[in-house]
Amino acid sequence: MPWRRDLDKTGENGGDGSVSAASTEMILGGKTREAFDLDKEDPKIADRYGQGPWGRYALMARRLVEAGVTFVTVDMPPGTIIPI
Repeated sequence: MPWRRDLDKTGENGGDGSVSAASTEMILGGKTREAFDLDKEDPKIADRYGQGPWGRYALMARRLVEAGVTFVTVDMPPGTIIPI
């Protein structure tokens, strides 16, 4: 959903596009972008997390926190079976 600039007539909430630009930079720029590249992880460490969805998501969450993201949610896709 695009940022609704018309909702903030004061400009206090980034009505000039600054919030959108900052959000895009946060996701696509620098350390955060590198955190999404799981191929950069040491293969031995990646194997400890496992190659299934849960392991890959947990690994990505750890990498995002290390990159400076302050809040991360790990959510499993519907139908994912986690062996116990």
